[in-house]
Amino acid sequence: GISLLNPDSVAANVTIEVYRADGTRVEKLDLTIDPKKRVTELLTELFPSLKGQDWISGYLRVTADRGISAFALFGTHNLTALSAIPPQIVR
Repeated sequence: GISLLNPDSVAANVTIEVYRADGTRVEKLDLTIDPKKRVTELLTELFPSLKGQDWISGYLRVTADRGISAFALFGTHNLTALSAIPPQIVR
């Protein structure tokens, strides 16, 4: 799952991209987060084509035209393992 927060007073334009481990982009989503609002979804809700796929490697790339806060979790479907992705500050 992923949660994105726009703490600003202006809307933020955000792009979320899903990549395989070899760097091949498989999904891309552009969205706008209104001021003082958040988007919190499972990746399969944002990208329905990922539903039912078992990934053991790959990565996400989130870009925005202004500062946002982000948090992500990953794990198994039955929740026997769950881990947070540490925040990264990009300037």
